[in-house]
Amino acid sequence: MAALRQIAFYGKGGIGKSTTKIVSAAVAKGLAPMEPVILFGAAA
Repeated sequence: MAALRQIAFYGKGGIGKSTTKIVSAAVAKGLAPMEPVILFGAAA
């Protein structure tokens, strides 16, 4: 099992955080297809 990695995206609304999060998850899954990718979203 690979080491746990965490990435945080933050900033004001409308700057592309959700798009960046989804693209990053797709890239991570492509690099390690057998490892789970879990996305968390926080509503403030």
